[in-house]
Amino acid sequence: GGITWSEGKPFPYSKGLWDLGLAMSSINEKAITADDGTVILFNLICDVQADALWEPYFCPNYLLSHDNGETWEKAKRFTAMHGRVYDLYKRDGAIYILMASCFNALDKKNGFKLFCTLDNGKTVFLRSTLPFKPDRYYGNLEVLPDGKLIAYTYCEDNEYYIEYCTSEDDGKSWSEVKNTYFPNRIRNPQIIKFKDSYFAFGRSGSYGEDKGHIIMYASRDGLTWGEGTIIARRGGGLCAYSN
Repeated sequence: GGITWSEGKPFPYSKGLWDLGLAMSSINEKAITADDGTVILFNLICDVQADALWEPYFCPNYLLSHDNGETWEKAKRFTAMHGRVYDLYKRDGAIYILMASCFNALDKKNGFKLFCTLDNGKTVFLRSTLPFKPDRYYGNLEVLPDGKLIAYTYCEDNEYYIEYCTSEDDGKSWSEVKNTYFPNRIRNPQIIKFKDSYFAFGRSGSYGEDKGHIIMYASRDGLTWGEGTIIARRGGGLCAYSN
């Protein structure tokens, strides 16, 4: 139950890519278990040798494991676009992949894309482009109580709000963009539904006063959020990212 842990082991794909000396690194970004038990792991392919900002982004890829992560198939690219996978969501045999298509976090070129797999990761295809402004980054996928798929994204220009849009047709089309208020700000939101409630973890903003704490918000509907509870206060620098 997560109380004790085995020793860490090098991830062969990440180490192998680094050892090639191509100025490229693989960061395990998001993973999910498909309905047939396949573990699907999406990687951010980037350059961290010049600085620690994991930019520029290269084309992301993913790997499949059929033995709970002991061994992995060869890495597969699912797009020719540069970018970063921010979230995954599984429902009714489909796995949705939310990706910001850009060369770096502030590239302002292609915006958010929704990819999908219907065959447990064997193939991945582009389903839609979301209506967020192309300079948005950090994103989440969830489902609202009425069954609509919802995508959230961070607003760097106003950290009291998160923007969102919804889909009634499993991500083929999207509503207009709206926003929802967070009283003590939030950056890099990680949003999940658990039983009958929604929880958002993140940094209490990166600008202005009282920034940089790890904060948690709760909601009954995924749209209206409480005052928030500080989980860890900022130390000497900005508090660690919530994911």
